[in-house]
Amino acid sequence: MKIQAVFAFLVLGGGFLVSDFSVAFAEPVEVPPLVLKPDVPTSTEYRKQKLSLAMAEIDLYPKHTKDKPAVQEIAMRYLVRAAHLEAEMPASLCPDDCRFADVIALAKEVLEAGSADPLVLRYSVDTLLHQVEDSVLTERIEQSIKGFEESSYPPLFRAKYAVANFNVIQHRSKMRYLIPVLETMHQTMPDYLEWAMAKPGCERAVYHNLISDMQLGFQFNRIRPSKLFREWVPKYNSLESKDEWLALMLMGKRHRDMAWAARGTNYAYKIDSKDWVNFKKQYEIAIRNFRAAYELHPERPESAEGILWGIRAGYDGEESMWDWFQRCIDAEVDYESAYHAVMSALEPRWGGSKKARETFAKQCAETGRYDTTIPEVYYDFVTEVGQGAELSKRLRANPEMYVTVQKCLRGMIDAPLRQANQGKSVEQVRLLTNALLNAIRADELEDAKQLWEELGEDASSIEAAEIFNSIKMDPAYEKSRGHAYSEFAEQLKVIEPLTVRRDAGYEISKVVNEVYRELLARGSPEARRYLETWVRITDQEMKFYEGEWVDLKFDDAVNTWVRNGDWNFVDKTTVNVDNLLGDHLTYIHSRSVFPDPIEMEVQLDAPKRRMMPLGILRADPKQRIAKWVIFGAPLGGGTAAMSNWKLAYGKFETPPPQKIEVMSWGKEYVEFRVNGVVVPSHNLPTLSDNSTMVGLGQFFWRNGKYEASFSNFRIRRIPYDAPPPLADDSARIDYFTNALQRYPSRLDYQRQRGVAYYGMEQWESAMADLQSVRGKLLSNVNMWTEYLVGNIHLKLDQNKLGEDTLMALYRNVPEQPDAAQAAFGFGAACDVVEFLATSDPSNQGNLKRALKLAKEVLGKHKECSAYIALARAQFALGKVDASQKSLKKARALATTDHKADQVDELQAQITGTP
Repeated sequence: MKIQAVFAFLVLGGGFLVSDFSVAFAEPVEVPPLVLKPDVPTSTEYRKQKLSLAMAEIDLYPKHTKDKPAVQEIAMRYLVRAAHLEAEMPASLCPDDCRFADVIALAKEVLEAGSADPLVLRYSVDTLLHQVEDSVLTERIEQSIKGFEESSYPPLFRAKYAVANFNVIQHRSKMRYLIPVLETMHQTMPDYLEWAMAKPGCERAVYHNLISDMQLGFQFNRIRPSKLFREWVPKYNSLESKDEWLALMLMGKRHRDMAWAARGTNYAYKIDSKDWVNFKKQYEIAIRNFRAAYELHPERPESAEGILWGIRAGYDGEESMWDWFQRCIDAEVDYESAYHAVMSALEPRWGGSKKARETFAKQCAETGRYDTTIPEVYYDFVTEVGQGAELSKRLRANPEMYVTVQKCLRGMIDAPLRQANQGKSVEQVRLLTNALLNAIRADELEDAKQLWEELGEDASSIEAAEIFNSIKMDPAYEKSRGHAYSEFAEQLKVIEPLTVRRDAGYEISKVVNEVYRELLARGSPEARRYLETWVRITDQEMKFYEGEWVDLKFDDAVNTWVRNGDWNFVDKTTVNVDNLLGDHLTYIHSRSVFPDPIEMEVQLDAPKRRMMPLGILRADPKQRIAKWVIFGAPLGGGTAAMSNWKLAYGKFETPPPQKIEVMSWGKEYVEFRVNGVVVPSHNLPTLSDNSTMVGLGQFFWRNGKYEASFSNFRIRRIPYDAPPPLADDSARIDYFTNALQRYPSRLDYQRQRGVAYYGMEQWESAMADLQSVRGKLLSNVNMWTEYLVGNIHLKLDQNKLGEDTLMALYRNVPEQPDAAQAAFGFGAACDVVEFLATSDPSNQGNLKRALKLAKEVLGKHKECSAYIALARAQFALGKVDASQKSLKKARALATTDHKADQVDELQAQITGTP
């Protein structure tokens, strides 16, 4: 089976972009049997190489350090264990005290003992990355760089470790320190390679060190390789002392990176043909070097992997992807990059299929090679949908999948290689935690209960906490939930569907509340947290349905919130957000269900450094995703979309603190106020029917650390909740008149009544309502209001005002309008054409203006209404044949009955037929 054409991918913003030369399998996708030959080395052998190279570097510490002897003893214990963790050594080959917590404790101990050694400081940056503030890590990086410069450590190690430090923290604001370091590194690299390649069996580790630390240490662009790296590799190849295999691998990597540099970072269809030619030319050179390296050392999988990816790019003759995959795993049976390459190649976007991916993943599960990571390919396949609702659906719908993935994890947990001499190893805790999450998502609560017991105190370990935090799961809540279902499974499974009903209402919330209260009175202490949470949630819902203000408390003791991002509960009324997610939205939303119509308000204290978009959100309780957010302080106008979020910026200049208010009545009515002032949004948010949860969201642009504080977040239901009549304008006038008596500040009610008056042709009343809300609503609604006001002026014979209003709307249409801007802007111009063409047939000046404007509109917007306007202007000037041709084009573009009726009406006028 051969992959035809070119595979071109680009990692940009978290996704792959398909090239014009899309990957395709020439035949239906067939996955050959997975053949694992006996006696092939595993990745453990490579990890031993990594450790051996690290230990050779650590052995320099006693010779060059200025630490006191007592400190040196602690430091060596720390460095050895940190090196084992960094090399990902199996637990059976590690010292006893080699858990994260142990190594973190040793790092703190050696620093407190007074070590200022640059090598120790460098390792401590890795170890304490998520344990201390960024400012502390930055200070240690600077101390490490300065310490290496003032020490007797060889220059090559000074540069290498300085770059590694910056890779870890990615502190781009300190790049000025890195430039001279990088230059020193490239100057001393031959010395480093001569030293490192002399260590027996460390060649692969040296290659990966070069790629991960030295080449990537100074790239502002993820695709373009650094200039110094491109220049240095040929120089290394010219040295007599070069290692032939390493030289070939580096040249292959160099030309592969240069291929992507030639291609650029744009979308594939925007790439010039000459850039594709350069891409192919450079990639062919890369393949030749990888092939030569493979022929020199077929027992090293990196060269075969290089060719494997090259074949995916369509460049290696008639050999198949599977041939080179087999060569990879014949060199190292669990070489993870090769398995990743195959799973990626089998994705439908590259010409594979879901079935093929599942087949290959299942083959990996059935190998039974629990001493390797091969069965984990199946786990990655199962959980690729994420750890949320989609995984729950997948596991609950496929019981066999759940059994298989748990068997894989259990086999890996019990493998002797992962057994620690004391307690559970890092890998065992990680695998147990993943198995627990699967059980929770699959609703296999008995399995979950057993896994909680097996984890024991390790459920609160650093290893487990990192996994729980990564998916924003509260382990105490989930553990309590398991106990509650174990004790009251029958009652809870009956009541559970009622907790996600979006039309629950007071009575249902009351029933659910009573059940949870009764179970709480009888439940065990272990089940208390879960039951208390749902009593609180339904208490809030009942109060909401009664029309009272609900103060949403920020209480960690009761898990009534779902968090994505670093939200810190200061007290029961205040929450701080500290967003480090870059170009992402971080949010928090309540588990309680609050359907529209709803009023919300919150106090915001914005950060001193910079304003950013933030505000109140609505979320879908079933999918656990937000559908829209209304924001206060924007970085700019317009709209943006991030994943499942729809962002609408509201623009205002009010300094903090700010009181943000939102009044929402389903999809159609949204009003946003800041400190009591209506803030127009640039786009009307798209609200889902399922959006019944409320919360807070914060969106950050570019990199940086920003903080904000929200307090006094409260909501209430608007009791006037009957839906407005849709078709009867008279009934709508009565409806909104009554609504305005209850809520006189609701501008959307005033506008809707004005629209109804317009439909009833009560022009003065319509004008009074619409004039009062002009410029105070969301942007699309403002355009609609202006459009109606302009037409009312014409109806009232206020011709100059009407024409000016409509033409202003038309002149403000941008070059690339959205649907609303096009509809109202060009529609306004077409109405002006109709007015000029029909108001006074004897006014030749107006008739000529109508024709000129109609042609101008048609030049920008070739749509049915524009052709109707042109036909009307042509007919008014006596150009009957031309108007007939324009109407013919209008009829072809008429997509609605209304437009077709307009064509028929004008056609009747032209032909004089009824």
